[in-house]
Amino acid sequence: MSSIANARDDLKASKLFFVAPRPTGMFRKKGVVVIDDDEAFCQLMETVARARGIPLETYTALEEMPSFATLNDYDVAIIDFNLKAFNGLEIAEYVDVFFRDLPVMIVSSDEVETSGTRRWPSCIRKFLNKAFGPFAILQRSIDILSEHRQEKDGVAVTKPVRSVASNMH
Repeated sequence: MSSIANARDDLKASKLFFVAPRPTGMFRKKGVVVIDDDEAFCQLMETVARARGIPLETYTALEEMPSFATLNDYDVAIIDFNLKAFNGLEIAEYVDVFFRDLPVMIVSSDEVETSGTRRWPSCIRKFLNKAFGPFAILQRSIDILSEHRQEKDGVAVTKPVRSVASNMH
């Protein structure tokens, strides 16, 4: 895509999302990472993030990243539930073991059973269907990061963030 087309897309997106202020002081690392094999979804996330001034990088597969350890360079991760080589839960299980300070949101265009006997890794703070759209998904990831920081810094959080089942709406 040309730089003119990118600028035009950014202008359109900034007009659509002008009501949402840029989160300031939120990011201590590289911002948001999206791992999703849907390139169109990744492009939409990039456009919305650029319009809001949110640092965001996308990968269409975990194998695209320089290394798995690169995940530790981000503040929050948005991971597709149904990736080709690894699914989002498998990645989250590794995050739980190696990068406990990385909050994760799982997204999917499919319906996913979020209650019952499935054990969700503790780093997963939210599941959202992609039908909510990139703006809502990005905003919720910012909310999750804010809640995570409040929890980590010892500030009382008014709503539960550990109970994935209660956050699945």
